[in-house]
Amino acid sequence: MSAEADSGSITFKCECGQSISVPVERAGARGRCKACGRKLVVPAPAPPDEAEAFESSQSEYVSPIHATQLEGTYSEEDLITYPREAPISRKPAAPEESPAQKGSMLAILGDILKYPVATKLAAQIFLSGAVLFSPLVWKVMIPFEYFCCLAMIVNPLVFVIVISIRLMYFSYLLLIIEKSARGDRRIPELPVFQEWQDNVKDLVRVLAASAVAFSPYLVYSASINIQVFAHMLEAFSRSERLGDDVMLNVSGSLGAQVLLYAIAAFYMPMVLMSLVMTKNFANAINPVCIFRSIRRIAREYLTAMIIIFFFLRGSLTLLTILKDILASDELAAIFKYLGEPVLEFYVFVATMHVIGLLYHRNREKLQWS
Repeated sequence: MSAEADSGSITFKCECGQSISVPVERAGARGRCKACGRKLVVPAPAPPDEAEAFESSQSEYVSPIHATQLEGTYSEEDLITYPREAPISRKPAAPEESPAQKGSMLAILGDILKYPVATKLAAQIFLSGAVLFSPLVWKVMIPFEYFCCLAMIVNPLVFVIVISIRLMYFSYLLLIIEKSARGDRRIPELPVFQEWQDNVKDLVRVLAASAVAFSPYLVYSASINIQVFAHMLEAFSRSERLGDDVMLNVSGSLGAQVLLYAIAAFYMPMVLMSLVMTKNFANAINPVCIFRSIRRIAREYLTAMIIIFFFLRGSLTLLTILKDILASDELAAIFKYLGEPVLEFYVFVATMHVIGLLYHRNREKLQWS
């Protein structure tokens, strides 16, 4: 590296092509180029012939960076800094991705499936799930024919307590979506207490949004049932057997019913995500907003649906089939009162986590804020 002295200053170039000018007194000083961050030593002034040779050797460089191009990054008077100062980066470092944002949804399937059991809260979750979602909770009610007066007091009390706790855990499932959407990989603490009015509002909002999402399926199924009921009344009035043609029509409509139900089930997770994250009920029941959001993240959304319906809901279906084919009444009872409720609550928790992760990974594409 060579330099030339002019009017009490030394002018030289960094390897990046930046021209640097410092006072002659700074010859031999160490520092960094603020244009690229390279460590530099201010050279001694070179003889004129050496300076010309140095300038000709730099002809291969592109036009040097000027201070005006990096305005606000450094000043012409302070091009050389002491080694302890970190160089100013011209490009900010890209933010580090969280584990939930790396790879595809299927790539983090293991973490998703471990989510409900990854912490010490797993035992509490399973215990609460077994109690809350099992028909066994209603067995604690005292039969009406025994201790009549006591049953009239205890049964309504137990009923109110069970319903209240189930409402609280329903709000807890919605909280999982919210926490997961913020990138929190820890399951929320149990239980989550809030005003019962808020729990009821959560339930009513979700039920209303679900009714809108499943309305085509519900209306079509109701119309088929009404037709069958009308044919049954007509056959009964004539003392005749219900015709085979009516049953054939019912069988023919089964495919359409399954299709409408599948569309609603595919549609519903985005409804829940919108309901929890935007707090806007009008958007959650607006098919245009929901389908537009699904289209924006179509690939990720399809992957999430595979996880929800194949890995999670599929496990419940397999358990139900296993319960039906068991020959032992005792084993069937264990599955019914313990195994199935625990797995059902596990599926609910994991499904809400998937919905929250879907938002966390795609919030910029969704453009809801």
